[in-house]
Amino acid sequence: MKESSLFRYAVVGLLFTMLAFSCDSEGVINPTPTPTPTPANERFLVVGDSGTILVSDDSGATFQAVTSGTTATLRGAAADADGHCVAVGAGGTVLYSADSGDTWHAGSCATTNTIDRVICYGSGKFVAVGEATGPDPYGIFRSTDGGQNWDRYAVTVTLRGIGARSDSQFVAVGNVSSLNDSALYLTYTTGASWTLYSAPSANFPAGAGWLYDAVGTSGGYFVAVGSDGSLYSADGGTWSAGGAVIGKLTAASWCASSSRLVAVGYGSGGGVSKGRIYYASSLGTTWTEVNPGTIKFLFDVADDGNGGLVAVGAAGEVLYSPPPADVHDAGSLWYDGVSGVANELYGVCHVP
Repeated sequence: MKESSLFRYAVVGLLFTMLAFSCDSEGVINPTPTPTPTPANERFLVVGDSGTILVSDDSGATFQAVTSGTTATLRGAAADADGHCVAVGAGGTVLYSADSGDTWHAGSCATTNTIDRVICYGSGKFVAVGEATGPDPYGIFRSTDGGQNWDRYAVTVTLRGIGARSDSQFVAVGNVSSLNDSALYLTYTTGASWTLYSAPSANFPAGAGWLYDAVGTSGGYFVAVGSDGSLYSADGGTWSAGGAVIGKLTAASWCASSSRLVAVGYGSGGGVSKGRIYYASSLGTTWTEVNPGTIKFLFDVADDGNGGLVAVGAAGEVLYSPPPADVHDAGSLWYDGVSGVANELYGVCHVP
């Protein structure tokens, strides 16, 4: 090939690269928007202020409201593969559904504390965590009957999130309310007994901050996210610092099909405070930011097991990321969903 031809191809390649990507004011590289894809038919469940419960049967593109029977703020949701769903929230509110989220009933959970998050670890089995404050020291709750009845466990810290790496090992993460320090409880026995690890100690890196969520990833690792980025651990007891991010990470989801962590949050950078989305490998040691196309803060994210994701946040914000053509690119492209509401949306889960 002639030298002039090589030059021509190099110029064309450079132009293609310039056209295919753009940068925002913070230098975050974003693919040029592509046409909105045809949604898949996965069900997602979203909860929020004033007893809001929304369901989507097109993978987060559109949502419909269902009756919750409460006006309490709902902060977290989880579901199993047999139609059991649970929503938790303010004042010890627990709701359960046996039909994949279409109808809801009040569960029995003897607490008045806010319950922030809940996860499923088997058919009809759920663990939830919340704020142990005042005369009510209970911050961990467990149900084995689809969310109807709950056992409770006393703790000494405020818990914000919970993750699992199997059906018998969990970490519940949060903070020591009087200090800017992280704390977590670890269990090896299906949620029935818990051991406290708290910062500052040899188990935590300095300046770990408050922790808001945790997930189990490949290789048996846990990753926790919070006010100062992320931590990772091979055993749930000793933790190392993960990669740095702008702002705080409020939630994370492990996309097993893509071997990728996706986290959401919000924070200031480049002169603007906005919602933020990042992805990383299984340890979270290096985070890459993706522009979500919104300035609204983001509070939670969930995946469908096939690389599709939904994120929710302030003022009715819903974003969805369809399963990518290359499975390793999960969470790289995001589109606006239609929630039909304007209130805060705090929790989202996939309904298998």
